[in-house]
Amino acid sequence: MQVDIVDYIESIYVYSTKNDYVISDRSVMSINDFKDDTWYKNLTERIYEPGRIITRQKKGGSDTSIISYIQPIRLTQLEFLGGIIVNIDLTQLDELVISSGNKGVEKMLIVDRRNNIVYNSDEKDQLDKITKTSYHTLLASLNRNTYALTKSQQEEIILTAIPSKYFEWSYISVVPLSLYDEYQATFRRFYLILIILIVIISVIGAVFIAFYCYAPVMNILNLVKNPKLYEQRYKLDAAFSKNETQEIGLNIIRNIYSNTELKKEMSHYAETIDDAHLAALQAQISPHFLYNTLENIRWRVIERLQGDNEISEAILKLSEMLRISLDNNNQLIGVKEEIENAKLYIDILKLRYADKLEVNWNVDDQAYKYQIVKVSLQPIIENALYHGIKPSRKYGIIDLDVKVWSDNLVITVSDNGIGMSEDELKLLNDDMTHKYMLKKDHIGVRNVNQRLKLLLGDLASIKLKSRLGGVGTKVIISLPLKMKE
Repeated sequence: MQVDIVDYIESIYVYSTKNDYVISDRSVMSINDFKDDTWYKNLTERIYEPGRIITRQKKGGSDTSIISYIQPIRLTQLEFLGGIIVNIDLTQLDELVISSGNKGVEKMLIVDRRNNIVYNSDEKDQLDKITKTSYHTLLASLNRNTYALTKSQQEEIILTAIPSKYFEWSYISVVPLSLYDEYQATFRRFYLILIILIVIISVIGAVFIAFYCYAPVMNILNLVKNPKLYEQRYKLDAAFSKNETQEIGLNIIRNIYSNTELKKEMSHYAETIDDAHLAALQAQISPHFLYNTLENIRWRVIERLQGDNEISEAILKLSEMLRISLDNNNQLIGVKEEIENAKLYIDILKLRYADKLEVNWNVDDQAYKYQIVKVSLQPIIENALYHGIKPSRKYGIIDLDVKVWSDNLVITVSDNGIGMSEDELKLLNDDMTHKYMLKKDHIGVRNVNQRLKLLLGDLASIKLKSRLGGVGTKVIISLPLKMKE
């Protein structure tokens, strides 16, 4: 707090010995006519002493207690000229020193270096400060800038001393110990009320939090009991902001949704497996019947033509192909055996396309160490002829390249047919990524791809490259290496 000293100066007197006149802020007159002269005796009897402070009763007008600072003025050490008296209103000083709430309880003293009381906030003690000795005994035992607990008039008091930074004074606070007891009682009441309020607020908060938390938990319980009621909410709630319970609920809904979709998918797979099982049973009957029939036809041809001929040789090769395909004990055969099986098929094709078809083989000798899924080359060659070369109506060339590359057996079947459009190529390559895709009316490249993945795993793959305009089609089969047993 900023203090303006002018607010606390009641008046200023200037006294001159030359004509015994006193100059104040209100008048100029002789000392004999000046009513407020209780400072005069102190000034004239102690002219050789330095400036000092006294407490006195002001005369004239309102008799109030004031503090006067008396400063003698000397021209030389022996020539006394007068003095300056500065008067401070104790009433306003009380308001500065003592808070309004502690007036009458807390006392404030200002003492000089000899422990003389310069100021006392207790008006009853103020005028008797020179002869008053009630505090002097206490002050004598009190060191400056410290505090002490003692008794005065059967009452325990606390004395606190702080030295002035500007004068040789000390400010002494005199507070009854009972005042601190009142403070403690007030604080105890405050803390008790505060604790009660905290408990009430905590109970209300706990009840609110319990209800707030119970509602989402109840929703989760209802969700677990009746999941069908929430299946349609999954897509709506998925975009909402989430807290912990909402996240749990959404995870449950996701699981329910996933389980529903999984059940539908499993039902579809079950139907597919049933169809595949039926097709497999039919496949076990039809080829056997066809194989036996072909053998009967071959012998009838030999009997009619009286020996082996071109037709009986074709029937023999076809029967051999059926025999290999009917062998259910081994789904994997050596690369050499599969190539020979494919050559049987090519020999049959050349009965009709002898002057229209050329097949070139380039086989790495290292490839003969490994196995391949049986009847995997014949469908690829068949596709190259009937879907690529035949529609082009030109001399057909099929190149088969078999080699070992890194950890894979790579088989490339290329033709110079008409090729296929980008849309057809994309659709076919997309189908090559599926493991289960039963085609009842097609046993071409899709069928080969599925058998490769079922028998050799997902590392087995088929990729096609093609373009319209007579560039042809290239089928690249990549298989994990599997040694012959």
